[in-house]
Amino acid sequence: LQRFRIEQLEVDDDLLRADVEVLPVGGGAEHVSDELQRELSGMLQRHIQTILELLGFPPGEVSLPEDAERLSFMIAAHLTAGVHDRQRLLEIDDPAERLVQVRELLRVESSQYELLLAASRRAQEAQGQDWREPNLFSRN
Repeated sequence: LQRFRIEQLEVDDDLLRADVEVLPVGGGAEHVSDELQRELSGMLQRHIQTILELLGFPPGEVSLPEDAERLSFMIAAHLTAGVHDRQRLLEIDDPAERLVQVRELLRVESSQYELLLAASRRAQEAQGQDWREPNLFSRN
């Protein structure tokens, strides 16, 4: 429920214990430009729509947070980036910097899903099938 930084980690048998510093909530979101926030909201909206399409669901509007900090965390939560990349994003205190960093990860991941969707469409159209029917590609 709260962001924290691990100050010291202790391993006792199979039990992990840590001294943590609770990180403050908010702050800095007022420095995020409206343009950057709109760009990332649009990117996330398209990203989610592409995933829904790949899974065979109809397009729909996704409710996104208007707060820059919450948006940055939502984007990070939707990425399939590795643990280290996700942790690095969570450790960034400034929402504007977090959005700038997450933008490239989202761009790369979105382009991969878009290529997969295009390949799925072409393969199924070549077989005379509706590309929305899940015949050739896993839904995972």
